Amino acid sequence: MSRKSMSFKRLAIACLAAVAVGAALPASGVTTNTFYVSEGQTLTVDQVVAASNFTFAAGDWLRKPGPGTLNAVTTYKDTKINLLIEEGVYYVGGSDKKSCHKGGATLIIKAGATVNVDGKTTHQFDDSWTVYFEGNGTGEGDNLGAICIGGSQTNPTIATGGNFYMTGDATIYTYGTMNAVFSGNTSSGGPTLNMNGHTLTILGKTSSSVFRPRWYWAIRTSGPIIVRNGQFARHLTTTSISPNIPLISFTDGALMAAYSDATTSPWYYVNAFAFDAGAKIGKGNGSPDTATMSIKKLTGPVDISAADVTISQEFGVRGTDMANGDKLTSANTLTFADGCKLSVTNWGAVSLSPGTTHTVATSSVGITGTPVPDGAAAPVFTVANTGNAITLTVKDGIIDVVRDWGVQPGAENAAANTAAVAAHVAEVTDNVVIYFPAGDYWFTDTCDLSSVTASGVTVWNPEQAAVLHSGIALGAASNMTVRGIVFKECAGPAVVATGTAGLVIDDCVVDNVAGTYAGGHYPFAAVNVTGFNLKGTTWKADEAIWDGQAYFDGGTAETLSEAYTNAVVVNVTANGWVFWNDATNSLGLTASAYNGKTLRKIGTGTFDPQNVGVSNVNIAAVEILQGQYVARANAHLGKPKGPVHVCDGACLTLAGSTKNALSRTITISGRGYSRENPAVRFSSSVTWDKTDSVTWVLEGDATMYSAKEGENGTFLWGTVHTHGHTLTLDGISTANYRFGRSIGWYEGGTVVVSNVILSASSSGNSDHTSSYKLKDNIVPKFIFRNGARLVPDDDDIFTVVKDCEFEKGTKIAPKYADVPVTFTNLTGAPTGTVNAATITITGKYTARAAEVSAGTHAIFSGALAFGANATAELDDPTIPLSTHTLFTAAGGISGKPVTTGATAAAGWSVFKRGANMLCIGPMPGTILVVR
Repeated sequence: MSRKSMSFKRLAIACLAAVAVGAALPASGVTTNTFYVSEGQTLTVDQVVAASNFTFAAGDWLRKPGPGTLNAVTTYKDTKINLLIEEGVYYVGGSDKKSCHKGGATLIIKAGATVNVDGKTTHQFDDSWTVYFEGNGTGEGDNLGAICIGGSQTNPTIATGGNFYMTGDATIYTYGTMNAVFSGNTSSGGPTLNMNGHTLTILGKTSSSVFRPRWYWAIRTSGPIIVRNGQFARHLTTTSISPNIPLISFTDGALMAAYSDATTSPWYYVNAFAFDAGAKIGKGNGSPDTATMSIKKLTGPVDISAADVTISQEFGVRGTDMANGDKLTSANTLTFADGCKLSVTNWGAVSLSPGTTHTVATSSVGITGTPVPDGAAAPVFTVANTGNAITLTVKDGIIDVVRDWGVQPGAENAAANTAAVAAHVAEVTDNVVIYFPAGDYWFTDTCDLSSVTASGVTVWNPEQAAVLHSGIALGAASNMTVRGIVFKECAGPAVVATGTAGLVIDDCVVDNVAGTYAGGHYPFAAVNVTGFNLKGTTWKADEAIWDGQAYFDGGTAETLSEAYTNAVVVNVTANGWVFWNDATNSLGLTASAYNGKTLRKIGTGTFDPQNVGVSNVNIAAVEILQGQYVARANAHLGKPKGPVHVCDGACLTLAGSTKNALSRTITISGRGYSRENPAVRFSSSVTWDKTDSVTWVLEGDATMYSAKEGENGTFLWGTVHTHGHTLTLDGISTANYRFGRSIGWYEGGTVVVSNVILSASSSGNSDHTSSYKLKDNIVPKFIFRNGARLVPDDDDIFTVVKDCEFEKGTKIAPKYADVPVTFTNLTGAPTGTVNAATITITGKYTARAAEVSAGTHAIFSGALAFGANATAELDDPTIPLSTHTLFTAAGGISGKPVTTGATAAAGWSVFKRGANMLCIGPMPGTILVVR
């Protein structure tokens, strides 16, 4: 459990790059020609080919090592050649280079290398390329990015319909006036950038350099984006970014082009923006003179000149900007929505003298609303709106322990510091902030605040610059907070609290704290503490030393605390993607601390055990309270048959190839944190045995999402306990949720099948002879919507799937022509295609009045049959009595349902017209008298 080995995160990045190259360079049947170009040398591809007698066939590779420059040619524009640029520059220059690279190939740009396209023409890399890239280029001349674009060309230059994969942090550089590197050629078709959580820097040579994705631009697995100099704009449509970009930062005077709120703007898909002094929101390339924008989170002293801006969630202020007099300025209306928070970071040299006022935002037009101070800012500042300015005023009641109590840094001052605190601790009253300036502090035993009984006291350093080599003792105070303190090499716990009524430890550092306490080693101790909440803490330990993240004796702990009784808690903060070594091992827990415990995942980031079996450390259960938990194998979910609990707002991603979950109970609720990251998400390889013998338990309405094409054996030999809740099966349109051989269904409930395929295989085999069963005879209702398809290939499935609603555009498509499709009850107007199977309705058919009135009816390519007791109803029989088509069936219609209830009472009846059409309306021959 040492932290000295390579972290799994770095290993994963290295493996990803290796996989990219390895997958693209097959071992046989392909030639790799190596074009080495020495430092200071420039050669053309033709020159090297002639000198080395190289030949190229479709699928061959051009590998370029060496620090020199290799110039592209048009000679091979009709031959699909893959490119591996390991060093130096690959330069595509000249107006004759249009489509000089044939589409469908692979381009790999390694760290330190550059592909430089001068932008004098379009499509130098024609259409559907696969591009892997990383790094910041060679760092010389106009080669300041992995991809560099010059010229003024506004049309696409690289891989119009391709896929880009970031294998590390990377820079794209614009040294011309326009960079459309991620651009489609229609409003609905274009490239996809897979960021894999990495940081993309967009660098402009001058302030007139523009990064402007054209038409369609998709982003997957978003990471942060940094815009330096130049302008980030868009051309017409920008769509399909998932999940949202976590942060876009503008620095070095960069401009964010202003657009009114719409899904066509890239800003719609961004969670937070940060601006350095000199950065702007203004009229950009293609943007209106004045826009109306709503921004969730905005940090920094941006200059707003062409947009009425509303900040809806958080306004971030940096102390360093306040100290320099930098503030947000607007020539337009500035609005802070109700509930908008104000946070302060990078405190720097900002004055904390009581009564000092800092102006952080101004508008020449006016400001509406006032942000509310949050977190570390709340006990320090009051916030006011003067009409045209937002001001922060330092509160009274801030005790500077150096200035006011005489505490001094240095081990030699331990005794004097202990005495100083004892002499002044009685001065601590309600809502006081005890401020430790930057420095290293020692006390003879602890910094003893146990006599404090006040409420709302905060012990604080603004940015983890105060280091305490002794712990803090707390007593019968209430609503205490310890924030931003570094505890280093303390013999006992960092904080020992006894009888404290509400304690928050936030944004602290625990650095090799021995934590000797109660016969064990614990970084924190809470005895009869009410509401102990540990969050945002950084753990440092050279070797495993702690028996738990906290010692508890009585009292309570918050659910989302990083320390919790009988659990090992992993907190991954927003937008983080953390592997086993980066998280659990850094907690410094002894091996016994994991044994039999629950692994609790909190924080909105992603925890990925990757190749480490969580079961190997005897984790007994997994509980996912927030964010994403990635399991690539059953061992990543704890001991065999151990329970897994996915709470509302959290996502379990099953990313392995086979048997991600085996013979265990998984309890789920909620819709996760986005459509593509609901309670359960299926990614990577999709197989018929994705899960095996899993008992799914719904403790609330829940959603699953399948991100891959093909048959996904989510319900192989499993059972589902709905408790009457709704389970939504969602995903890409080619995803297939497959009932595998047997499935047991309890407590009815509803299944919504949205956009995807639902299918089933034959029930039972020599090992599993059970079939599809309703365990309590309560039929679940299946609702198909958003183009979903039911594709049965076994009639046993209709012991479960027999009460269905089909919305417009959904289909019944039997896999084989001889598979009978039998419903007890059916609602709506599906279409039957592909195979001409007989579809039978034995119970009630319900037609939607709105659909039949609009001329929508069910269409089957096979036969349609009704049971002897079949009935028919309109969901609204009060519509005007008229004849409407219910079904057409190319294979003929046998039997006929009888109208009942209010439908029959209103005068409706069902009748046939010919052999292939079934209608509803007044009985043929009935004369309607309109009065």
